[in-house]
Amino acid sequence: MKKCKGCGVVLQYEDENKIGYVKNDSFDYCQRCFRLTHYGEIKYLKKNIKDNIELIEYYKMVQDALYVIVFDIFDALIIDKDNLLDYFLDKKALILINKIDLLPKNITEEKIETIFENILKKYEHYSNLEFVLTYKGDYTFNKLFFEILKESGYKKAVFVGRANAGKSTIINKLTRNQDLTTSIYPGTTYDFNEINFEDYKFIDSAGLIDEESILTYLDNEKIKKVLPLKTIKAQVFQFYERQSYFVEGLIRIDTLSNSNGSIVFMLNNNIEVHRCKYENGDNYFNKHQNEFDLKVLPWKINTYKIDDYQTFIIKGLGLIKIRGNLKVNIYLNDKIKIYKNEVDL
Repeated sequence: MKKCKGCGVVLQYEDENKIGYVKNDSFDYCQRCFRLTHYGEIKYLKKNIKDNIELIEYYKMVQDALYVIVFDIFDALIIDKDNLLDYFLDKKALILINKIDLLPKNITEEKIETIFENILKKYEHYSNLEFVLTYKGDYTFNKLFFEILKESGYKKAVFVGRANAGKSTIINKLTRNQDLTTSIYPGTTYDFNEINFEDYKFIDSAGLIDEESILTYLDNEKIKKVLPLKTIKAQVFQFYERQSYFVEGLIRIDTLSNSNGSIVFMLNNNIEVHRCKYENGDNYFNKHQNEFDLKVLPWKINTYKIDDYQTFIIKGLGLIKIRGNLKVNIYLNDKIKIYKNEVDL
């Protein structure tokens, strides 16, 4: 049973409209991976190929391995509020925080390390958990990873995490090749994919679909516009009166204060935040809602009281930090969860 080297799906020759199709057994990559890699075609991408329950059952079966749990930087900020680690607390696990280079350049490495040391204190009594940071292009990461892998005593490493955390990209970096198919879209990896490298076996797995992420409710063309891909340039607004902020049709935030304050958006650099007076917010939405290119509707209002500052993380979208003494209304689809965090980036 031959599998695609790029995504792990079983290859088949019968139906070119189904996943895993190749013309004959001389091909190592399925048609979908080939066209995605060489032409950027995304019509073959599908979500929910691997059911979360099936993935979790697989994790239970594989005991003789180091589990490398990959988080992107924004999900990592809410490790202690998410339930992802709960699946791996009985295993030897390495927490790998990816895409740190997305954060604005003024956020130092030392600050990031301090933040995660504090977050992971909750798990200090789990002696099987460690964590390591990774940066794009930092080759010292490979050396550090293999040192940890050697100390663990395992010859097998299973890479797990949410969809689009960057598992396949990291394996390519570690093995110094581009065998695994990678893209910015969730669902690129279809099945478990084994890669032999030196004395080790790496297992790439499909990402767990996150129903609380805004990406789950966008098609692939829209995902490309929402996911941060480059170092973020924060959009900063000062306010002195009640105002409304719109991230197209994805989220609306009302800052209900007549005193000084600020709001910072860390999003894809191509997304422009529209600001208007709070009194004009409803009119702006009613006038433009059919014109929004990006939207997940309908919205539900969530109200928060802020005494100093509060950081909000929206999975798949980014981070919003509000400073001041005020009440805040956040409008968001009720399938998407708002995570509060006291981290002061």
